Amino acid sequence: MTTAALSPFQTMTSRVERFLECYFWVLPLTGFSLGWASFILVQRGEGLARGIALLALLGWLWILAEPFVMQRMLAREHPKLSSNLSNFFSQSIQQEIYFFSLPFLFAATHREDIGQMVFTGIFVLVALVSTVDPWYNRYISKHRIASLAFHALCCFVSALVILPVVVKLPTGRTLIYALGFMVVWLLLVIPGLLLRLPNWKQRCIAVIGLCAIPVSIWLFRASIPAAGLTAHQATISTGVIEHEPIDSISRIDASQLAQGVYAYVAVQAPWGLEQEIGFKWQHGDYSETITAFINGGREAGYRTYSVKNNFPEEAGGTWTVDVLTAQGQLLQRLEFVVTGQETLVPAGVTGPGL
Repeated sequence: MTTAALSPFQTMTSRVERFLECYFWVLPLTGFSLGWASFILVQRGEGLARGIALLALLGWLWILAEPFVMQRMLAREHPKLSSNLSNFFSQSIQQEIYFFSLPFLFAATHREDIGQMVFTGIFVLVALVSTVDPWYNRYISKHRIASLAFHALCCFVSALVILPVVVKLPTGRTLIYALGFMVVWLLLVIPGLLLRLPNWKQRCIAVIGLCAIPVSIWLFRASIPAAGLTAHQATISTGVIEHEPIDSISRIDASQLAQGVYAYVAVQAPWGLEQEIGFKWQHGDYSETITAFINGGREAGYRTYSVKNNFPEEAGGTWTVDVLTAQGQLLQRLEFVVTGQETLVPAGVTGPGL
């Protein structure tokens, strides 16, 4: 197949492909830089972040449409070229999506949550695989099941990161929508995959393997970082005045519990996003969750707190306060130690936010 026999579009894509083979680092670096830029801007409420996210959204739409579009566009005239272009565009878009998403995942991942560390680590690994052509060609593009699984993960993480920025979905709904898009996409591509596989054994393995991806994500949804939300200035205090903590403590005497213990946090979120969060107070077998609401767009974060002034018996010891999304995703973990005991009835209230 000579270059003269190709259309202008095919010639252009061939040139782009040769350029990226020589400068393979351009796409990952561009995606990573755009991801950080979008993350920083979206915390400040600037509209440019939505523009950047819309560019990433176009890539996500290609990820959804690729199995149905590219091969039908060129398969009749140039079947080999169709496959090459499809792999080229898919790998390029996957690099952009994965590296665009990493800053959001990094910012939302907490070392205290092993599940979040594992989840983000998986996406760091797949992002690296997408940039190394020998690995990608050997383990992904040449194996249809692996290629579809790689595509499905890219579809999920892009929706997880992009939807809160573009359409201002809370993290709980974003997770459901992202998972829903992945399931619908898998339902559309699995029948075509089954027709290409030679026997029932491989077909069963393909169906079970691909269906295990959304099932696993749903079962471990609490371990998925809340992309787009970050908690700052989190502290335990004995009071809050004008939406600021008056002090920061790590220990408190039991005699002071009746005056109230405050779990304070400032949560950064995309502009216009309304999100429910919970303060989960834990001590031994005792657990109580007090909910609050935040609004995105404030550069320093939406300030809110949970105050607890009635404690159970045997209150002495270490207390943990987890700041969580409605889906149980960890935003921040706070700890303090009670140096005595007080016999009080459990209760709690949530303070106003700004």
